[in-house]
Amino acid sequence: MLLTVAAGSWLTWASVQHSFELRWWSVLGPLVASAALIGFAWRIFTAQVIGANIGAGCVILAGGPLLVALLVWAVESAISLMQTATQQGRSGGPRGLFCAASIQPKPKRRALG
Repeated sequence: MLLTVAAGSWLTWASVQHSFELRWWSVLGPLVASAALIGFAWRIFTAQVIGANIGAGCVILAGGPLLVALLVWAVESAISLMQTATQQGRSGGPRGLFCAASIQPKPKRRALG
């Protein structure tokens, strides 16, 4: 729990400082929502009940397609952002994610002489 709060605080601070590209929240948002859905489903699946666990079936029927949709959304957003970064000549990986300097093109060096 502490790690989650620390990571969330760090990402929020990085977003405010503009050292984290805000477009990547379109990837992180669905991933956070899918993690919450998985945690909720795990709680329902492991509930001690007498008889059949009907709640688990309901979670599978309703949560399964929702989970797939969230993950597909996150993957498609990530691929789109990586392709956009590559087309603009930036690294789409961690440097492109967390380095504000990667947003602007690097100046070309002039030859001495």
